[in-house]
Amino acid sequence: MGFAGECCDAEIGKLAKLAQNNKADMILSIGGKKSLDTAKAVGYKQNCEVIVVPTITSTDAPCSGLSVIYNKNGEFNRYLLRPHNTYVVLVDTKMITQAPARFLVAGMGDAFATWFEADDCRIKRGTNMTGRVGPMTAYAMAHLCHET
Repeated sequence: MGFAGECCDAEIGKLAKLAQNNKADMILSIGGKKSLDTAKAVGYKQNCEVIVVPTITSTDAPCSGLSVIYNKNGEFNRYLLRPHNTYVVLVDTKMITQAPARFLVAGMGDAFATWFEADDCRIKRGTNMTGRVGPMTAYAMAHLCHET
């Protein structure tokens, strides 16, 4: 029983039950954003660590503690924020370089937009998903990534 393709409550529940029945103490996911987000949500439900192996570089999903949960039709439902980021991210650079170029470009666009989002939050003293104002180091890193 593998991942059915959508990061939704039904899929998370199905895989969490499988993990529980097998007394899993770690979750491993290989794939793109939705499979990685599902694994992180299952790890959260099972209170165990998550190891991810991204196969594309279109988002920051591998490094983030955040899971975007959709409904079965692929429409946004909610965010799930784990108390920490992913335990281990293993990257096979050969696999990443063989992924379609559009995913690399999408990842570059995702990263490029971060500075504009961060700067807007800084100017407006807006809070992040934790409800706190982001630290100045986060803004500095976002700016450095943009300039680079």
